Amino acid sequence: MPPNGALPQTLYLPPKVIALMIKVLPDYLVPHVWKLRFVCKSWKAEVEKAFREEYLPKTSIRLFQSADLGGLVATHRLSLEFHRFSEGDNAAHAIFRPGLLSDRTGSLDLVQLMARLSPTAHGTLVNVVHKVTMENIATGDPALEGFGVDRVAQEVYFLWKPMVSQLMGDEIRLRRRTFQLVEAANLTGSSTQQVTNRYGIRVPQQVTLELQLWAVQRDKAFINVISEVRESRIRKQYENCGVQFQSLPAHDGSPFLTAEVNESVWWTRIHFRSPAQYTEL
Repeated sequence: MPPNGALPQTLYLPPKVIALMIKVLPDYLVPHVWKLRFVCKSWKAEVEKAFREEYLPKTSIRLFQSADLGGLVATHRLSLEFHRFSEGDNAAHAIFRPGLLSDRTGSLDLVQLMARLSPTAHGTLVNVVHKVTMENIATGDPALEGFGVDRVAQEVYFLWKPMVSQLMGDEIRLRRRTFQLVEAANLTGSSTQQVTNRYGIRVPQQVTLELQLWAVQRDKAFINVISEVRESRIRKQYENCGVQFQSLPAHDGSPFLTAEVNESVWWTRIHFRSPAQYTEL
């Protein structure tokens, strides 16, 4: 029976059933699961619990910082792995530590550098870009709201729910753009083996939809789509803060860092377990 106060016409599912439904869903549906938090309080609680227990522990962060060494551009990369959730604030913050394979000396240097930088509402760090990867689900550079550094414990922390919302949102937008590109190519009625669009992406013809999706995302020119999706989201972040957006390189710190994070997102996505298995949009 539904709890007291529930509307008679509302379909009620016990929390255990909701949890089981979420648990058996394949990875490629997880970005859509996050949106189910808005169904009701029960769904919100179970979805967030699933992300805390199943998906955040499989999340890592890659940091990139460029330096000009006599005309040669070098990139310092640091991996951060999920460690735990904060206590005393309903697990609102996710806490990450340098990965076991990271250079401990370099890690400490970069953590100290980050501690001297002032995060803003429209960008987490200055001249340091990051890539968050939820294994086999989504990857991108969502804003890390509430970002902070514990230099003694060598930990970084941030509010994880806003981060997940942006990460899942970008993944869904990339999927929609992929479908739009395939649909536009198919509408040309071309009898050739492939159609090349304005991005330079080659869309194969006379093959299955799944193969088209697979090919479009693996075309390196898809990096241009990733860049556009990133810029669209970041522009909104600036607008919400009342700050004038200039360009992605200005936001990231350099054209080199922009190219680095865009290509890294592309490379990670094409190695997901089932990147072309979604046909629900």
